[in-house]
Amino acid sequence: MNTDAPGNDLGYQSNQTISSCQTICDNNSSCKGFVFNTSDNKGCWPKSGTLSNTTSNTSRTIYKKTVNTSQCNYFLSLQSDGNMCIYKGIPNATNTTNIWCTNTNGKQQETNNAYVSSKGKYGTSFLKTNQILNKGDWVSSADGSLLLIMQNDGNLVLYTFKTNCSSTATNGTTNYYGGVLANALYNIGNVGIAANMGQVAYVNPDSQLYPYPSNNVKGANTYSLIMQNTNIPGNDISGISSSNSTSVDSCMTACNNSSDCNAFVYDTSGPTPVCLPKKLSPANIYSLNNFKVNNDMTTYIRDKTFITPLPGVSDTINNIDTLRYQNYEKPTSNTNSGSNKLSNLISAHKQQLSQLQDKLNLLSSQMNDIRNKLTNNNDLVNTQTQKDILGFDGYLLENKINNDKINGFKNNNIDNILNDTNIKTLQENYRYILWSILAVGIVIVAIKVKNNQ
Repeated sequence: MNTDAPGNDLGYQSNQTISSCQTICDNNSSCKGFVFNTSDNKGCWPKSGTLSNTTSNTSRTIYKKTVNTSQCNYFLSLQSDGNMCIYKGIPNATNTTNIWCTNTNGKQQETNNAYVSSKGKYGTSFLKTNQILNKGDWVSSADGSLLLIMQNDGNLVLYTFKTNCSSTATNGTTNYYGGVLANALYNIGNVGIAANMGQVAYVNPDSQLYPYPSNNVKGANTYSLIMQNTNIPGNDISGISSSNSTSVDSCMTACNNSSDCNAFVYDTSGPTPVCLPKKLSPANIYSLNNFKVNNDMTTYIRDKTFITPLPGVSDTINNIDTLRYQNYEKPTSNTNSGSNKLSNLISAHKQQLSQLQDKLNLLSSQMNDIRNKLTNNNDLVNTQTQKDILGFDGYLLENKINNDKINGFKNNNIDNILNDTNIKTLQENYRYILWSILAVGIVIVAIKVKNNQ
């Protein structure tokens, strides 16, 4: 009201109403509003620009055009043709308008099942109005060939995928190998050192490894290696196979109760589970040739432990891989026998324990001496405390008597003073002195009288 916006006129229309002036502005895409003459209600000036250059005018009113954003629907789409585009409209609708595209169609590489659109933040291949991507969030094309991700460094990046592998054919077999920065792939059957599997050893604080001899190793009651969908044909232990094993735990118990059992297969292919304890030679128990695929069977390999542990050493067994086992230092000695090495270690441990025991005994003796001194001092303190208590009780009694005396003085009771023993004694003394003086005086008078005669 009472405001004009000079300049930026798109024309002038006379004999108009506010409604007709608004229609004129709506029909002109360059019109951002209009000024209406309120003095005669007829003049109309459609305006471009922001209408921010205003002046005071009592016969003018500015009307700015507003946009109805409720119908402004836009979405960003990642397409399987490699293009990423912004459209006006609603996803999957037919009446959409293309606003902008990356023009990367045909430049996408391979699909990636790990980044298909259904696994993205919103489970779709598009972002709608008011949907956002935080750090680590992403959307992708339906086939996973195009990925838009908000990286942790704040960059919004569009990716495609390509396997960094090459292949060669040798004797009818295709071999794949990685390119730059690719990780190497190995045949898992050739990894590790088979001879170290199932070994039991002690590792001292200096990372020196001492294997336990075979006659000091037995089967444990635990099963760390469990292979699903795997069977070990044959090698059954006759007499303890059971078709009444209702649980894996009962099958473990059956194997644990047999010193020959070093594995068992739990078979669920039939109407009731079957427990098949196995006896395999130490050299073959971990051989891949023993294991066969079977979707209804699970193989459990029994752990190993020692029969007699080293003195002062924990009885906990920790599983490690065969390469780490191999890399521990093996102390050299006059013999390569693991039993002799362990015996020497046990002797050294016993000597160390004996020295430690002597130190503990000395420390215990010193602690006993200190404890005895503290006990004696405590007795003296208790005795003195009892004396102090008795003395304090006497003080309290004497204080009470004095208080009673003072209260008697306050009451002006002269009898209380006279009844006091000390005062009575003093009174008798005074009386004795008085009579003594009188007697001396009488004697003196008698002597003088006699002399005068």
